[in-house]
Amino acid sequence: MTLDQYIDNINKRYKLGNATEHTFRGDLQQLLESLVPDIRATCKLRTVVQEINFDKLKLK
Repeated sequence: MTLDQYIDNINKRYKLGNATEHTFRGDLQQLLESLVPDIRATCKLRTVVQEINFDKLKLK
């Protein structure tokens, strides 16, 4: 993935209107692994209970 592709991808996701911090992690992982082939980026997510902010919880 090139830097231009990364920026294009995150812009598209942002424009959907429901992006969170976690939305962009996969693209960042791909970018880092493309730029530095010797690394393997990982994403350690916290448990769902830790992620819920009841003040901002919105169900669709």
